[in-house]
Order: sequence, then C-alpha cells, then structure tokens
Amino acid sequence: MKYISLICIFRGRLLRTDIEPWLGGCTLCGFEIKRTTSPRVTPSMRNALADLKLGRIDVIHAGPETYPLSEKIVAISSSRLMDVFADF
Repeated sequence: MKYISLICIFRGRLLRTDIEPWLGGCTLCGFEIKRTTSPRVTPSMRNALADLKLGRIDVIHAGPETYPLSEKIVAISSSRLMDVFADF
C-alpha cells in the first residue's frame, strides 16, 4: 500500500477535496510532532482522521518508546524515526 505524507494546518482549512487530484489511489498518512515524552490522542487528531479520511497518523515525540495510541494513531520515538520509516 502506498502512503502520501501530508502536513495539515487546520487553521488554513485544508480539505480533502483540495488534495484529491494528487492521491492517485494512495492512502493519506498524517503526522504531528510533539515535544512531550508522552503524547495523547487529541480532538484535532480524531477530526483529521474523519475529515481527511487518513489511513493513519504518526505522532513523533521526544520519549524513548514507540507504541500505539489508538487503532490508527501511533506514537513514534524521535530516536527511532528512521527505523520506523525504513519500510516506506
């Protein structure tokens, strides 16, 4: 499965219809960068999954562990970032 990474600035009101022509059958993958060592699922993450129909969201954080936050949201340690994305 192909993924497209996308940075979404929600105040700019980026809508899925704005990017639909570029998808070409790919699944959208959102990501967020947090300075905290223990990230949590936020309402904006839930909204992004629903509104943009994202396949997953990766939350890059300062902590030492990589672990799931929900079915489609994963907390990824910044120290393991290159290992996790080597599959793509």
